[in-house]
Amino acid sequence: MKSMRRFYFFIPLLILSASIYAQDSHDFSEEVIVSSVGERPANEIISSTYNVPHELLDRAINSNLGNIIENVVGVNSSNFGRGVGKPQIRGLGEYRVKVLENDLASGDMADNGPDHPHAFNVLAFSRIEVLKGPAALRYGPFSSSGVINMLSEHKLIDETTPSFGDIIYGNSSVADENSIHFHSLLRSGDWFWGLSGNKRDGKDYKIPGFMETKALHAKHEAEGETEMGVAGAAKNTALKENGVNFHSTWLGNNKKFTYFINKSEAGFGIPGYEHEEEEGKEEVMTLDMNRTRSGVEYTQDLNGIFNKFSFNSAFVDYKHAELEGNKEVSTFTNDSYNVRMELAFGGNNTLPDQKDHPLSFNGIIGFSKENNKTIIAGEEAGYIPSFDQSSESLYIIQNIEHSNLIFEAAARLEKNKLNPKVIKLKEKNKNNGNYSIGGGLKLSDNALIGVSISKNSRAPSISEIYADGVHHDAGIYEKGNSLLKNEDSISKEIYYRYSNDFFNLNAAYFRNDFDSFIYRHITNMKVGKIPVIEYRQQGSKIYGTELEISFDNMTLENFIVSHSFMISKINGKLNDGAYIPRMPPLSFQYTLDAISDNWLYTLRYRYSDKQDSLAYNEMLTDSYNRLDFEVSYRASDNIVVLLLMRNIGDEEIRNHTSWLKDKLPEPGRDYNLSVQYSF
Repeated sequence: MKSMRRFYFFIPLLILSASIYAQDSHDFSEEVIVSSVGERPANEIISSTYNVPHELLDRAINSNLGNIIENVVGVNSSNFGRGVGKPQIRGLGEYRVKVLENDLASGDMADNGPDHPHAFNVLAFSRIEVLKGPAALRYGPFSSSGVINMLSEHKLIDETTPSFGDIIYGNSSVADENSIHFHSLLRSGDWFWGLSGNKRDGKDYKIPGFMETKALHAKHEAEGETEMGVAGAAKNTALKENGVNFHSTWLGNNKKFTYFINKSEAGFGIPGYEHEEEEGKEEVMTLDMNRTRSGVEYTQDLNGIFNKFSFNSAFVDYKHAELEGNKEVSTFTNDSYNVRMELAFGGNNTLPDQKDHPLSFNGIIGFSKENNKTIIAGEEAGYIPSFDQSSESLYIIQNIEHSNLIFEAAARLEKNKLNPKVIKLKEKNKNNGNYSIGGGLKLSDNALIGVSISKNSRAPSISEIYADGVHHDAGIYEKGNSLLKNEDSISKEIYYRYSNDFFNLNAAYFRNDFDSFIYRHITNMKVGKIPVIEYRQQGSKIYGTELEISFDNMTLENFIVSHSFMISKINGKLNDGAYIPRMPPLSFQYTLDAISDNWLYTLRYRYSDKQDSLAYNEMLTDSYNRLDFEVSYRASDNIVVLLLMRNIGDEEIRNHTSWLKDKLPEPGRDYNLSVQYSF
């Protein structure tokens, strides 16, 4: 109730702001183009979309992916220390949220364990696009959740792109972390050459109290363990990262060709895992990862009903080793390739009786193939077996716009093969069909209301079917279920969008009804001191609301001011009445921006309610208030200095979405100073 009272307190402030803004005149005509759905304007898409531009990525030099996009409404971060931040969209994560690089899979092992990282540096990309709802169907069975598409510089190059570059250095006080990122793009006629790189090195990060919660400590005391644990710093959270990215792009004669190669390495501690050797010496678990990714992309404009052909490919050589002290106990290697081909079509027709309202239609026909050969060796070879996996998909997306109506339909057919490299285990073949249909009505030039419905089907993963052993670094014993069938659901969304000269409003209500939801059940069993997790399946429902209101610029004295507010509420229950594990609680966020001459100020307040709607054997997660403040100064045309103060109140922050939330809080107060030089 307290959280809702705080929410209602903001409503009069927003109404007052609207009345103030209405007295001024502003230009709110900037159009956001979404590349991940075929270069279409965001206000014409029957899905919720969000862009994170390059400028915001530059300001997040010491952050992971989850930390960066948790400021998007409906998105939460599931962190596993500072090195791993996995996004959760509308209460769903892992296999139900796809993180892509330039429309293709990353080829890493991030989906196979909460401790496994995404194998890229976020600053290597020029834009992040978040798709929620039917638009995600282009990339797989993700209409019930969403897709995060990381777009590199070469994806956004056009005839107007000039040569440029920058160097950014950042220092984070909470982990004594130093980061540097450089980027350059050289243009010579129709040729472009891009080179970028990064290096990041941080120690264990500081926390305001103990690593463990009081509730977990009390549980350990009852089991005969009396130590409270580490205070002041999060043990084994140090990290090192470095990478280099190169591309060569040719643009001309209605064609575009790109060759790219990226190499990244990372090493970081796995917090929450400790093992005491016989001689009394403690060993910690660390993860050492490296990946090489290369490929070609080709697009060509066409004449006729088919107006563009595109071909994308990526080949990945990935490996990570899990080390206990200096001993390599497990290795995961993955050789993969991903290919996507698409034909875009569209045109305009004029109906005889409606010459002033042309009928616009456009769409995409596509084929994609992904193949993975994964080898698991060492102690965790029994956790999940080595396996070969392939997926082939055909899909079509059709958009129609006429007068004040927007219509969209999509279909995707998938053939999935999962072949475990153990004689006694059988190959699993699954055919999946995903379909969506939606419509929107333009109530005026400024308002759009619409609805969409999707039928989703996802094949179970290797872990969900075949896991049977200790996942050491995650600290759990996972037991799969060979009887799992496809995870099928019906997803519905009702949305409303409104914008005028002074504010923009986006609201959505969504509901996902699963008849075969796959989830991790925390049992009462243990293997030694390690809890046993079982994969189970039953019907469930996940539903929630999202609201975002942003106000355009107004002038107050010497300041140009804008502000925004967002709120998200998600609920998830199984058919037997139990709650779904790791559902995020109610959260809301208020952001205030001000510009004065060469100064830019941002104040952000985030409140996350306590989560007491708990799954079996889950522990309550307390609420928190987080206050961040950013100050940016443009010293010249080439130099920008930025100070980010995160978690100013030094709050103990634990995200209910994280598997480590009872063992590890988020970082405490952090002063992050960065300097950017552009040329």
